Amino acid sequence: MKGIIAENLYLSAYCSKGHYNDMDMLEVGRSLTTEEDKTHFGMWCIMNSPLLIGCDLRNIKAETRLERTRYEAETGYISTYQEIKNNQAEKSGIYETADYCSCGYKAGWLGQSDANGLEWRNVYSNNGGEYNLTIAYICGENRNITISVNGEKVQTLSFNSGGWQKVGKKTLAIQLQPGQNTVRLSNATNWMPDIDYIDVVSTAPTGIREMDSGPLSTDGKTGVVYDLSGRKMTTPRNGINIINGHKAIF
Repeated sequence: MKGIIAENLYLSAYCSKGHYNDMDMLEVGRSLTTEEDKTHFGMWCIMNSPLLIGCDLRNIKAETRLERTRYEAETGYISTYQEIKNNQAEKSGIYETADYCSCGYKAGWLGQSDANGLEWRNVYSNNGGEYNLTIAYICGENRNITISVNGEKVQTLSFNSGGWQKVGKKTLAIQLQPGQNTVRLSNATNWMPDIDYIDVVSTAPTGIREMDSGPLSTDGKTGVVYDLSGRKMTTPRNGINIINGHKAIF
């Protein structure tokens, strides 16, 4: 790789639109360390080389995959989306520019049928578990959204951001399975709010933190309860729990 980089040092002046310095396939994910992979990939980007990974991605060796947290509305899928007929007459959702939204776009004219919803089919989780789903929306009146995850209804909530150019946010807890998940927003009977984006953030602790402690209660069940991952719970679950800093089995 050092030799390839050296050969391309003087070729940057010859790289322009439609002309690229092909530095050969990438070796990332094969036998290099994580830092070597980063340096290798970065140099190929800096020197404007095509990025071709020369290995089987199903067997690539890598660090734990980073979880995406922001899913913009314009990256979501609308089953009824079309641009041939009038979308308002057809009651089909569209993507629109909106300078008050996070990336300048939103999804609107959603609802009025179960099919005319917005969904993301690639919500990834490394280990699954509980996540906070935050919906950024635009709505000048009370409208409902039904939230579903992997085909199962989670909750129906009412939304009102206080204006049609004002973004509001509402958060609820959802459960994801390991791997790819589908998060869907819909309203089968009425119009739903316009959508700016959703954030999907794990509630699992990212490090060791001090837990609330105190004497174990006489019944062994009341007090501040955590699971073994450090997540706070309202009531103990079957198995080992941590109550007021003490391990307890139920």
